[in-house]
Amino acid sequence: NLPVCSPKIQYQLISGPWLIIASASKGNKNQASLSLDDTLRYQLDFNQTSESLYFDYSFEQLIISLGYSQSSLQQTFTTNENGARSAGTNRTDYRSFVTGIGYGWHFEQSQLLTSLSLGQQTTDEYYQLQEIINNTQNIQSSHDEISQSGWLGSLNVNYQHYFSVSEHIQWMLGSGIQYSEIIDGEAHIYQSSHTRLAGNRFFASEHESLVDSDSSSTSLMVQSSLIVDNGSIHLSADKLTSESWSDALFEFDITLYF
Repeated sequence: NLPVCSPKIQYQLISGPWLIIASASKGNKNQASLSLDDTLRYQLDFNQTSESLYFDYSFEQLIISLGYSQSSLQQTFTTNENGARSAGTNRTDYRSFVTGIGYGWHFEQSQLLTSLSLGQQTTDEYYQLQEIINNTQNIQSSHDEISQSGWLGSLNVNYQHYFSVSEHIQWMLGSGIQYSEIIDGEAHIYQSSHTRLAGNRFFASEHESLVDSDSSSTSLMVQSSLIVDNGSIHLSADKLTSESWSDALFEFDITLYF
């Protein structure tokens, strides 16, 4: 378990019916236990970067959106457990183009927002693992590459209620649900493994396949904001229905208006 905090900077520009949002985030963390007294010694390193750019155009209660986002995650690790050593690298690169349409119902102290989006997503994953067993010459290594691409459709419903704390302060509570489904997608998988035993004996295998992707997911979101005249403080949590809240993605935002 290596929870990582990734600070994000976001800039919003509003001009008439146009809204432009640009953001970037970067996070890294490492963890190690290198004491010679432990039966398990390890070192973990995690790095994450992401960038996004979105355009919104409003027609009163109707909003049309277009956006692009990309991110990269990389984790490397080394372990030594009772003389069995291993080292590995996991890397994932993600890109997404998305277009959507949204509609909002605005009431005196609340609003209901719905949106329907269609996106084209590409994901490239790379895994490499090498193991040396019990200080012998036995070495096992494996290498996997997975490239996925497809079209993803999503339906989002979000409700927000506003409470007046004072003349210049409002408090917002909200919740939402999102359903996503792969409309058309495929994955190209390449796997190879090599084993070297004492006496320079080699065993190798390779496997390559192309499979169709077909999956869906539902996620829940809760949020709260404290809104003042020139800014806001926002806290939200987002998770899949198949996960517990301890595995949720938590976000804390401070926004200034000028």
